[in-house]
Amino acid sequence: MDFSGIDAKVDEGRIIDFFKSVVRIPSERYQEHNVARHVGAYMDGIGMRVTYHPFTQGGAGMVNVVGRYGSNAGGKRVVMCAHMDTGSGQYDGLVFQPDKWTKDPLDPVVERGYFYGLGAFNDKQGICCAVSAADAIIKSGVPIDGEIICAFVCAETVSGVGAGHLFEKGIDADLGVILESTGMEIQPIAWGSVRARIIVKGEHKHHEPHANPVETLRYVLDAFSPGYGANRAKSYLTTKVREPELPDMPYIAIRAIHSDPADLDRVNAAVDVMTMHDQTPQSVGADLARLIADLKAEHEDFDAEVEVEGWDPPRSANLMWGAGPNTPVDSELVRTIAKHHEVVRGTKPYVGAGTRTGAGSDAASLRRAGIQTVEYAPGSIGPDGDFAQWPTTDERIKVKDVVDCSRVLARAVAELCNQPRGRG
Repeated sequence: MDFSGIDAKVDEGRIIDFFKSVVRIPSERYQEHNVARHVGAYMDGIGMRVTYHPFTQGGAGMVNVVGRYGSNAGGKRVVMCAHMDTGSGQYDGLVFQPDKWTKDPLDPVVERGYFYGLGAFNDKQGICCAVSAADAIIKSGVPIDGEIICAFVCAETVSGVGAGHLFEKGIDADLGVILESTGMEIQPIAWGSVRARIIVKGEHKHHEPHANPVETLRYVLDAFSPGYGANRAKSYLTTKVREPELPDMPYIAIRAIHSDPADLDRVNAAVDVMTMHDQTPQSVGADLARLIADLKAEHEDFDAEVEVEGWDPPRSANLMWGAGPNTPVDSELVRTIAKHHEVVRGTKPYVGAGTRTGAGSDAASLRRAGIQTVEYAPGSIGPDGDFAQWPTTDERIKVKDVVDCSRVLARAVAELCNQPRGRG
């Protein structure tokens, strides 16, 4: 297959213009409808068949958007998926620490080879790469026997709400790419996430013996901490799956602690449980209940209960869990992306669990739907990455990486879509 026509249609200026148009539209979680309509109109303009998929979660109305291109005449169907929501509950749904940004988060700029703006790293770069890849294929005139599918979803940052709804309803696809920042590593090995609350109960009183829930919360902290290292709670998390590249899974991390001013007799600890393939919200709930029962037996002043549901309102119903089975590292999906990555970037890509250990993604929802899936996109966190840590300020992504990723995906998706369905 000759890819020169596709390469010629990957236009950096057009990519930057589209990227800016997407970043300018605010899309806090649960508020993605405007960017969904904008991206849908753009996909319609480049020749894709566009559908909108509204749904309601916890009383909040949201919409996913899907674009399709190709004859769907026996070739593979490849879905590229990214999330539209930005912001974090750590900062009340706003821009990450907006008072500390040195640039306007919603007025994107390109400086020193970087694209700056809210969502530039997480995850509007994923939207841009997917649409730009599809755009290059369509403009090249290469016939597509299968189908290119671009799926952009809501509320990924609260346990994959949008993808959970979209792929539970059924997206007919054979292969998938989740465009989350992997530093352009190909990551076929993934994990899931279950969110839960430990509700510590007691009496908030003064001047008499009592069990203060703030004080007895320490038993939970002792059991779970440190969240990213060896902790007692691991012995309570049951799984039969063993993944050599994820030696410390599963684990628990406490994300937030808060009490209700209207009910000071209860203190909530919000926890994330990173899960292996065979774990479910129900199994995690049973594991945590056993831990709480053990703590109760040890400490007569301790009382608590477990709720296994998302803890950012509206609660997520734990749609991001059980991220398996993993995609074989020698699968045709992995080999094809790796081949084109090497052509475009000049180096062999890393293939494996990679730098996103501890981060769940919408790959869970695709795999549960029977879609062989990898994660692949620009941007990384760590000592040698774009950022030392996350959340961060002045969110940015390298322009070259976005262009290269668009070219890699355009080549790989075109090749895969022209392979007979059922092969590989």
